[in-house]
Amino acid sequence: MRKSANKNHVPFCLYLIWVEPAGDFFFTPEGICMIDEERHYHIYSEAARHNVLRAAALKHSIEDLLNGVEFRGSTYRFEDLAPLRESLSLRDPSIEATLRALYETHPQRFQFLNSLVRM
Repeated sequence: MRKSANKNHVPFCLYLIWVEPAGDFFFTPEGICMIDEERHYHIYSEAARHNVLRAAALKHSIEDLLNGVEFRGSTYRFEDLAPLRESLSLRDPSIEATLRALYETHPQRFQFLNSLVRM
């Protein structure tokens, strides 16, 4: 990907990872997947969930994940966070500032970021 000359260009995409365990009827937010310009995947979640969330993200295409996929007995669905990021109007578009703003704006929804933003 070519880097943009736009000062407000954000060099990564963020997706909220929703998981519905087998036999459950509700999706819960369990992590955030960041994909940078070089297509590297980074997962921000509670440590115990990191490996399975990463495995699900790497096994399926983004298009499939946006629609929901079955993986290891659970359903995983990505939600694009671009609209929420735009509504935050961050001056510092870094991943650290973005994660902190998401947590501070919606602490219950992004509770899994608690240990990351408190460091």
